[in-house]
Amino acid sequence: VGGAAIFLAGVPALARQDWGAVDRFAWLGLLYSALLSIGLAYLLWYRGVEQIGGARTAVYSNLTPVVALATGWLWLGESLSLLAIVGTAMVLIGLMAVRSVSGLKLRRERAREAL
Repeated sequence: VGGAAIFLAGVPALARQDWGAVDRFAWLGLLYSALLSIGLAYLLWYRGVEQIGGARTAVYSNLTPVVALATGWLWLGESLSLLAIVGTAMVLIGLMAVRSVSGLKLRRERAREAL
């Protein structure tokens, strides 16, 4: 629903765009974004949902800002603030905590099934 609203809001700008002025690097960037970045991300996401379930997969969505921060730092040379580092640490600690609790529950369930 949100994507449709954003698209409709952008229709006037799309109509004014001189599409002939868009160079091939911009088209390649769009193709890369659509196929590799977004397409691969969704493929991996749905594979995760299939393999470990929606609730356990959803925990990994918290890694999005961490990956964005690391990408900006590595590829774009962006600086890391103390707040960003603390936030990253909190996300990673939270992810480890959820994984350890989930793993403990899974081991308990398997132990019960074995009895």
